Amino acid sequence: MKLYVLPVELRCQGSCAPCITKFRGVKNVPDLSLQNLERVLNDLRSIESIEITGGGEPTRHEKIVDIVNMCSRVAPTQMYTHGMDVHVQEFSRLSKLCLSRWHDDDKKNEELMGVQYDIYKFVEQCQVPIKLSVVAQKGGIETIRDVMRYILFASSLQVSEVVVRQLFSHEQDAYKRKFSKLNVSVQTLAGELFHDRVCPHHMTSQGNPVFRLERIFTEFEFRSCACETENPVLHADGRLTKGWTGELYDFDRERNS
Repeated sequence: MKLYVLPVELRCQGSCAPCITKFRGVKNVPDLSLQNLERVLNDLRSIESIEITGGGEPTRHEKIVDIVNMCSRVAPTQMYTHGMDVHVQEFSRLSKLCLSRWHDDDKKNEELMGVQYDIYKFVEQCQVPIKLSVVAQKGGIETIRDVMRYILFASSLQVSEVVVRQLFSHEQDAYKRKFSKLNVSVQTLAGELFHDRVCPHHMTSQGNPVFRLERIFTEFEFRSCACETENPVLHADGRLTKGWTGELYDFDRERNS
C-alpha cells in the first residue's frame, strides 16, 4: 500500500497555468495537523511507501520537517516540491526528493511555473537522490529534441531519475477542455524515441516505458499509477479518501484484509 499525504491543499508560491488544484477552486482548507497524520500512520497497517505531495507546495507547511520525519519512520518516503525556498538539508530522512521542473532553462522554467531558484545549488546541497519531474506541454518540453536536451541537463546535474509526465491523466473533463491547447502526447514522444534510436527499454507494471540514457533512468508516464484509485490519500483537512475519488477510505476493510 502506498499512502499519499497532502500537507497543504492549495498554498503555493508557483503559478503553473494548468494547476489542477486551483482549477478545482479549493480554498480555506486548514493545513494538515500532526495529530491527524499520527492517527493515520498508526491506523493503517500495511503502508509500504509514502508520497508527500500537493495540493499546494508541501514545504509551505510550517511543520513539514516533522511530517517528513514522522512518515520516514513508518516507510520509505518521497516528497514532491517545486524547489523554491526549500532548505534541502532538512530532508535527509527522505528516500527520494522529486523536483517538479518543467524546463531545463531557468527563465523558461520560471515562465512556466512561476518559481525561481538556483538548481545547481539545490542539487549540491541535497543529501538524498533526486528525481526530476517534467510535464510535457506546448511552450515547454514538447518535442523529442526537447526531451533529449532535458535528459542531458539532468545528467549534468547528476540526478538519478527523470519522469516525463502527461498533462492529462485522472483530471476531470472540464479541466481537459480548458487546457487542451497545451496538451502534448507523451506516448507519441516515446514512440518517436524508440522508433528512431536503438534504445532498449522495459515496461513498468503500469504500462509506462523506462529506459536508461546518459546514466539517467527515464520514465515516460502514459498514465498515473493504476492503483491510485485504491491507495489512501490523506488530505490536509484530515480526510482519508480512497485514492483521488473523494470516497472516504474504509478502515475496517483494510484491517480485515
